[in-house]
Amino acid sequence: MTMVFELSLGFVMIILAMMLHLGATILIVRTVRPLEVLIKSSPYVFIAATLMLTNLIFFVTHLIGVALWALVYLYLNLAADFSSAFYSAFIMNTTLGLGLINAEIGTRLLAPLTASSGIMMIGWSTAVYIYVVQSYLPHIARHD
Repeated sequence: MTMVFELSLGFVMIILAMMLHLGATILIVRTVRPLEVLIKSSPYVFIAATLMLTNLIFFVTHLIGVALWALVYLYLNLAADFSSAFYSAFIMNTTLGLGLINAEIGTRLLAPLTASSGIMMIGWSTAVYIYVVQSYLPHIARHD
């Protein structure tokens, strides 16, 4: 694999991860808005449900993102099977690094690009969690 190919593929994968997270963010907004009727009658139920829903949607989104990277690893024969590819992608996506993986990965750029993608998407998720808390916690505080 050439450096240009790896960088191009990494760029495409990062764009896909961003689109996936944008879709998850839109899904969270569209799912939480109807629950806002609970904010006056059951504010604690509302914030708990909102945070659990946000967490669940982003957790599934991250798993899908890891699976997409795993498919790339598998397609490029960088892993023996999907399970190994998923594990490798998960380790890289969480930026733990290849030091935990015994198998050799035959790429120098896809691993750090996977990590870059992961850290950006974890940051995105964190920003949405903070937005949810900042948006709704003051309403709950007023009810006490």
